[in-house]
Amino acid sequence: MLVTAAPDILEERLRERGMHSRFEHEGSSHAETALYQETTGPLTEDGLDLLEYTTGHEPPQAVASTIADHPYQSKGLITRKPSPWT
Repeated sequence: MLVTAAPDILEERLRERGMHSRFEHEGSSHAETALYQETTGPLTEDGLDLLEYTTGHEPPQAVASTIADHPYQSKGLITRKPSPWT
């Protein structure tokens, strides 16, 4: 499963929460999104059943709920683990 958002939304989120690693810097979201797009093609061409979920300005709880309620969840293909932060 690939969970992402438009680069500008990702940049906004990074500015709001702060950069946490050497890979997060101004403009890194554009490069990250491009790499995801570049990678998903060959993966799906090789037969990987890739779920891509593009978020907008949805709150994290709504995104998590949508993923947890996905039909793959009922097939056991997506496992729900307790969050260490709750």
